[in-house]
Amino acid sequence: MAELPIAPVKRLAKSKDRDIRIGDTAAAVLIEKTEKFIELVSIEASSLARYAGRKTINETDIRTAVSKLGLNLSQ
Repeated sequence: MAELPIAPVKRLAKSKDRDIRIGDTAAAVLIEKTEKFIELVSIEASSLARYAGRKTINETDIRTAVSKLGLNLSQ
């Protein structure tokens, strides 16, 4: 079951194009994929934190995890 609420996800999805609509089914798939992305990044970041002898994931762990997963999400 999805943990992210649908309304904020829909708002974010249309934030760059206010004229577009996001159907409930499309939003549900977006939520599913977003939660999977968070899970994958968290697993990798957790490994990095533990390797560094920490129990807390920090910003660098997240950035490194995203990079190691082959994603370029720089802004």
